[in-house]
Amino acid sequence: MPFVFDCKPPLFPRHDYDTELAEQMGSHWAAFAPAGDPNHEGAPQWPRHAPQDSRWMELGPEVGPLPISRFRAYDISDAQRARLLAEVAGH
Repeated sequence: MPFVFDCKPPLFPRHDYDTELAEQMGSHWAAFAPAGDPNHEGAPQWPRHAPQDSRWMELGPEVGPLPISRFRAYDISDAQRARLLAEVAGH
């Protein structure tokens, strides 16, 4: 959240790219709030979520969609998800 509001978090060092990142994140939020879409002119395009899309939005020194290197490690099938939810609900 500090980057959304461009404030320095306590106890963490501030890097040179932090100000630019805060500006980009703030502009993505400003575009998202009224339209539900963070994309706007002049900013890296934020890909729309799709369950089998193996990219995420990298927010750091580089900003943009990058492949998730361990995408399959995070993958969970609908059947596994349903079983886990049923287990949690049963406790």
